[in-house]
This record gives sequence, C-alpha cells and structure tokens, in this order.
Amino acid sequence: MERFNPNCEKWLGYKPCEKQKEKLTETCKNCIYCSPILGNSLIMEAGGLGSILRTSVVAQEIKKVMGEGHYVQWLTHEKGIKLLDNIPSVNNAICHTEQGNLLILQAQEYDKIINFESSPLFLALARILRSKEKLGFEMNRFGKLDLLSHDAEEFLRLQTDDYFRQRINTKPMQRILL
Repeated sequence: MERFNPNCEKWLGYKPCEKQKEKLTETCKNCIYCSPILGNSLIMEAGGLGSILRTSVVAQEIKKVMGEGHYVQWLTHEKGIKLLDNIPSVNNAICHTEQGNLLILQAQEYDKIINFESSPLFLALARILRSKEKLGFEMNRFGKLDLLSHDAEEFLRLQTDDYFRQRINTKPMQRILL
C-alpha cells in the first residue's frame, strides 16, 4: 500500500485527488500535500438550519482540542448538508436519508460521537455505532431516549422543561452545547 495513502483527507480511492488533477503531484507516495487523518468524530444534528449553525461551534471546538488532523463528520438532512459545506471545521456532511449512508457510518470507527438528536433513528445509531467516547443521547434497551453523559441532562431539560428553559437557565445555547 505504499503507492497510496488511504489515511489522507484528500484520498478518494476511485479517482486521482485534486492535487494530482492539478498536476501538483504525480502520486500519493511522498506527496507534500498529504493531510493525514489522525482521528474521526461524528456529530449528529438534523434540526433546523439555525440549530445546525448554532451547533457548528462543537465542530470548531473538536478541531481545536483534537487538532487539525482530526476528521469531523456530520450526520444531518439534505438542507443541512448545503449549509455545512460552508463550515470549514466540518470535513464531511452525510445525509441520513440517502440509501447506504447508514451502512457507511457503521463501517467506520470513531474517537467521539456526539448525538444531539432525539429521533429514534439517531438514538439507535448512537447506540450501535462504534466509538471510544459517546456524548449526548442514545436509545436504551426499551427503545427510549437515554443520556450518554451527565452533560446531556442540561440540554435535554432545555428541550423538555419549559419552566427550566424560561425561568432558570441563564446560559447561552452554545455554552450548553459545548
């Protein structure tokens, strides 16, 4: 495998990368443009566009903490993908409704999965996908929402407790998401 670098962010596997197309390099071997992937995280958020944009601070923070070689993927809907194409800290946006994408997610291993969604599909994925660390929500053995971490409780209260959201909480949403 020394002729190819499948751990490079630019590696496509089915055609030459953009640097080869631009004639800046001939092969993957010793390529000076190689951007090695050093880790892999998945954010799961498929709410409204405002919610996705607000949550994008999480991708920025992952890059900051884990380093630029960390690959951040985002599972969302079609409109969310168009928005995330403009967020530099997101390397790959994936549509949850496209056939085959859920299988592609299952074939990967993650350093971190953060699920902000409470829909059954996202809860089930958070439970079955392989990751060293999981945060947010998952599905329990009865098919109900369960917390993956203590930190997710405050976010859940904002979604389900009007009294807490309107009278007790003083933190901005981005602070809670982080």
